[in-house]
Amino acid sequence: MKSLSDIIDSAKGGQKPTHEECYYSMLVLVGLMNMTWSTLEHVEKEQTSTMFRLLFLDEWFKRYRWALRADPVKYLGDNVPGNPEYDEFHKLGLKLIERFSKK
Repeated sequence: MKSLSDIIDSAKGGQKPTHEECYYSMLVLVGLMNMTWSTLEHVEKEQTSTMFRLLFLDEWFKRYRWALRADPVKYLGDNVPGNPEYDEFHKLGLKLIERFSKK
């Protein structure tokens, strides 16, 4: 499979990616979005130091660069729906969200 960056560039150029390319690219991008959101939330709530914020920016940049250069399937590894461990962990996460949203 092409790299995430190549898939995005092709789509922006008018070529339609395959269903598989879209699926795995979406999983990579939502993972990056969730990691970024979680860290930004921590930075906002904890009044973190400038050093932590710089480290976050550096890690954020490396994480995105790595993801864009990688084949989405290889980037995700076993962390995909259909893998029993992933599915169990995802199900537990949904239960936690449901429990906390009722309070």
